[in-house]
Amino acid sequence: MASEELERQKAFQELQNRAQTTFNVLQQVMQQEHRSKVAKQRLELVLKDLGEMPADTTMYQQIGRAYFMQPRAAVLEASAEEIKTAATDIELNTKRKLKMQGQLKELEQEMHELAAGK
Repeated sequence: MASEELERQKAFQELQNRAQTTFNVLQQVMQQEHRSKVAKQRLELVLKDLGEMPADTTMYQQIGRAYFMQPRAAVLEASAEEIKTAATDIELNTKRKLKMQGQLKELEQEMHELAAGK
């Protein structure tokens, strides 16, 4: 009887640890998703402002910590590509978030079942 109770406690702690790990990963995914949304929104606003400038405008494009002089078309193209990348990241993070939420619900259900079985 005591060993059975000890096994239940170990199983419950294992589920708690898995749930905590899953929750931490879920928070990280949500933060990544938020950063991607903010980056995409910022890029869209920049692209809108750059679109209003004359076609022969020379601009500076940031690459890492350096700035390079680029024609307007190249900067617009690079910005559009970054927006596509951000949208892809948002989509992937949304899928990961849904998966993690499902796993967390399953773990919580298992914990409730184990606790009810005591």
